Amino acid sequence: MNINSWPQWQPDITSTKLYGELKAGNIFRWKAKGLGFLLEEKYNGANS
Repeated sequence: MNINSWPQWQPDITSTKLYGELKAGNIFRWKAKGLGFLLEEKYNGANS
């Protein structure tokens, strides 16, 4: 998944930044319609 390319195909998202690889413990930021979000990746690859 290329989080940094989200604004190219989703016009409501104005910016994204993934810090490191998309794996458990890393974070990414994104903005949509003036609102900012900070998310921490929790997925660890295990089926639950």
